[in-house]
Amino acid sequence: MRRNLLSCSALITTLLLAAPSLAQDVDADAEPSAAKVKAAPRGGGNLLGHRGIVRTLAATIGRGAAFFVDYGFPEAEYYHPQRRGGTLMCHRAHRADADPLADVGDKDITAHVDFTAIALAAQDAGMDVLGYTSQARFLINCGLPGLLAEADLPARTAARRLIDEHEMGELFKVVALAKGVVFDAVGFAQGDRSHRL
Repeated sequence: MRRNLLSCSALITTLLLAAPSLAQDVDADAEPSAAKVKAAPRGGGNLLGHRGIVRTLAATIGRGAAFFVDYGFPEAEYYHPQRRGGTLMCHRAHRADADPLADVGDKDITAHVDFTAIALAAQDAGMDVLGYTSQARFLINCGLPGLLAEADLPARTAARRLIDEHEMGELFKVVALAKGVVFDAVGFAQGDRSHRL
């Protein structure tokens, strides 16, 4: 399960980092609302990129739901003064740094997601925001503790990392978008933070 969540996170992060060209391809003539545009910190906050990805998603699915799982913040936290330098981080051999030009090709580069921008882009594209919460709350609401009742110790230990607030439980967030369907969003039944977006 952890590998699937990390793969999903890597895919979404990759899409968001590549988003400026996607946004231009999808909607080159659209002018964003001045109220929504901010000077993006290094490494993210690209409303045009989010808009392009979500518009492509909305155009691709006639009916359905999409779940984005990644680390990030709502707008108020994303643009907090403590993040003046942005959220771009590099990882190599269990060490982190913020210099993407050092050791090019030898380390992973990532950035946090602005979940408010995702939600706004979804609404602009005619999608509904089903909910927004921490990964821990989402997995607990979906019944992870019950599934682990009969699991062996290694499985319970691995799953604990997914919901522990000092591990991935609070760092990772989940936002769900839907189009053309009524969807019982069980994962957001308790602890929905959509009001913070």
